[in-house]
Amino acid sequence: MTPSKWNLAKGLFSTAALSILAVSANATPKVFGVINKEIRSISQDADANRISKVNFTDVDGLESRVGVKGNFKGENSDVDYNIELGTNSNRDVSTDTERIRIRLAYATINLPWGHITLGKAWNPSAIRLIKIDPFLGSSLQNLNLDFSSINTYSNDNGAAKGLGYRARFFHDQISYKTKEYAGFRYSISIDDDNKTAQNTSTDDSEYITHMITHDSKWNDGSNAFAITSSSQNFKEATTKEESFLQISNKLVMGRHHISLALGTSEDANGEAARTFFAYAFKLDNDKFAFSYGNLSQEDTSGTKLGTNNLLALGWFHTYNENLTLRLTAGQYKLKSETADTFNSGFS
Repeated sequence: MTPSKWNLAKGLFSTAALSILAVSANATPKVFGVINKEIRSISQDADANRISKVNFTDVDGLESRVGVKGNFKGENSDVDYNIELGTNSNRDVSTDTERIRIRLAYATINLPWGHITLGKAWNPSAIRLIKIDPFLGSSLQNLNLDFSSINTYSNDNGAAKGLGYRARFFHDQISYKTKEYAGFRYSISIDDDNKTAQNTSTDDSEYITHMITHDSKWNDGSNAFAITSSSQNFKEATTKEESFLQISNKLVMGRHHISLALGTSEDANGEAARTFFAYAFKLDNDKFAFSYGNLSQEDTSGTKLGTNNLLALGWFHTYNENLTLRLTAGQYKLKSETADTFNSGFS
């Protein structure tokens, strides 16, 4: 079969303004809000069977939001809490009419021997990984949420599960993180994979994720390393469960920020390998950034299904603590080795 290739987004040119407003009547609670909007121009190849368009839109996953957070102090511990709503959520998924959702609703108990988080929160490995991406909060972030509905292949690994790195977030969970010892920390989280009593017995799964991190700092730099292992557990089904392993590192040397992530994942549909690299140069109020994310996939027999990759360039200007402007351009490419399983365009 002749390999086929689609460049679904030849040029993703976007600008956006980010505004953060925080108001607090006293020390706690604090009411906060984020407006994150893009003027996005997207050009797609004819093979995608989707229009090219300019529109004013949210960034999926890190959309505009409002929330309340604070801290309660006790004798031997204190509790941080955060409740956050996303507004105009899932703007780019035409089949989803949801406009307001609960993003976060959790409490973290801070104890002398560690931190316990209960509720709907960022999975610990996800919050660690997204910090290495200089394009976080834009449509060119390697979370890949604005383009995850392009299901390139029959392999489920390609659907809404991250491009250059695998990140799971906004799940109801219980997690524990140790105190730091010589720069090291250990975290474990157990989440319900967004399953409820409405799910069937064969669709009842949970994820257990382990993470070890090491952080170091010096005069004009720092280094942040993490290794993550996660496994899915079906309570009754015999379906092959997903597992993934990844490492990440971010090195800061003065104005230079260099990030790298490598990972593999496996499920009932096959295997996937992910690679992410980013470089950012920071001046006083400006940041210039480049990133590259790649996802390659094979089915269970080892046959290559294809690759996805995203190349991004950007300029970010911070006017003050409440306002940042960004100008980004990028290219998202899909290459399928099995054209008959390709589902073109957006769902």
